[in-house]
Amino acid sequence: MSDATDAGQLVAGRLPDDRDTSDAPPIVVINETFARMHWPAESPLGHRVSFGPPNSPWRTIAGIVKDVRERGYELEMKPGAYVPYAQVLTTWFPEWLAVRASGEPRTLSAPSAASSQRSIPSSRSRPFTRCRRSSG
Repeated sequence: MSDATDAGQLVAGRLPDDRDTSDAPPIVVINETFARMHWPAESPLGHRVSFGPPNSPWRTIAGIVKDVRERGYELEMKPGAYVPYAQVLTTWFPEWLAVRASGEPRTLSAPSAASSQRSIPSSRSRPFTRCRRSSG
């Protein structure tokens, strides 16, 4: 799962916004591949899905975004799901956290860690271009 603001262009429904807090009903935004795979003849908006262990929350599909070729053009598209960050902090914390910002990225490490309610070692902080190179 990823942050929906980094996902593709909105096709239907809505993207997460300030309403989608940890206390709000859980939502998810899916990509077109996910929608075609599970709802080929109808709109998935309003349907509910759950990811992970049996006690994972059911999330209402609030939006659909265009597919993003995050794995390159050689590999087949995979279904994608994007959840509001505020709604996953209590049950899941990403190994990688991508933050879009203007200015010097290293100045964001401490405030980002503080606002995420978890400790993110700033020694592991690096520009996204470097993360992309090292992950391949």
